[in-house]
Amino acid sequence: MKQKTFIISFLLFSLIISLLSSCGSKENNGAEASGNENTTQVLYDYFVENGNYINSEGTPAVMTAAGFIEIMNKKDILVIDLRNAEEFAAGHIKGAINVQPADVPDFFRNHIDAPSFDRIVFLCNRGQLSAYVNGIMRLLGNTNTWSVRYGLSSLKAEFAKGWDSVIGNHAEATADTANHPFPQQSSLPAISVQGDDGYQIASIQARNLLSQESNQFLIEYAEVMKNPSDYFIVAYVSPDHYSKSGHLPGAVRYAPTKSLSIDKQLLTLPADKPIVVYCFNGHHSAYATAYLRMLGYDARSILYGANRFMHGFLEKNDQGTPRYWSAAQKNDIPFTTGQSVAPETGKSTTKVKSAAGGC
Repeated sequence: MKQKTFIISFLLFSLIISLLSSCGSKENNGAEASGNENTTQVLYDYFVENGNYINSEGTPAVMTAAGFIEIMNKKDILVIDLRNAEEFAAGHIKGAINVQPADVPDFFRNHIDAPSFDRIVFLCNRGQLSAYVNGIMRLLGNTNTWSVRYGLSSLKAEFAKGWDSVIGNHAEATADTANHPFPQQSSLPAISVQGDDGYQIASIQARNLLSQESNQFLIEYAEVMKNPSDYFIVAYVSPDHYSKSGHLPGAVRYAPTKSLSIDKQLLTLPADKPIVVYCFNGHHSAYATAYLRMLGYDARSILYGANRFMHGFLEKNDQGTPRYWSAAQKNDIPFTTGQSVAPETGKSTTKVKSAAGGC
């Protein structure tokens, strides 16, 4: 009898421990979809419910240099320079604040009242890092953030030399003129994050991605051409450019602002192979890359875009547009030196406590 009682007690004790462990596990796991494809679906649904930015006519949020120069001195404009502290101190736009990409989410959350600015403009040397960072911040619901086409290269002569030295024409990059079909549909990648809802998952993904080195989301054209078959190449361009100019070997055309949703062609992208995206100058593709990486795809944007390997075609067929790098994109505005200065205190800092003049 005693043995029977002991066995029953032991079984009850084991059951209680099991239940407690199960409760503890559920609490620690955060979102019920954490660490699998369902988490990605929760995140995707959040993006759709909040405007489906990458598949909207509002993308990409890229200003021309002329448009930026016109508004840059207004009190409700905040300029965030993403370069390192040494580069920033050597010369930057007056009033700009120096914030590293990894610190941007915290900066928005704890150091500024972001909605009180008319525009928050990200800047970097060539415009592609700032486009990528802004793509992520837009996905977090910031509707007043922008990047500048060609970045500081379109604002200061010394930076323009970088673009001057890389534009080119490579016949091997445009020899393929075939219209490659979309692959069969697969599934969304699985992401391993914890969060109670889509916004929390997005916030964690954003912090993770913005802490990575740029070679995780940008790639050189020459690196791709070493073995194009190692990548799934996305030509993020109009049908005319895809068919008339030729495209990178094996590239499949995905329509900008339309194709990267589940009811279109998103699920035709491979979840198990590196994806390379290119557009005309690397800006729109940087936004698309930010979106794809948020969803767990191993995506990269080609540095300098098609300007890197088919500049002559763009120059001939896109006169009057900012799609190709030319003298028309170059400006040389005054810079100042030193550290960031908070407009309200006058003290050197990389943090701003409130909007300068905001609403």
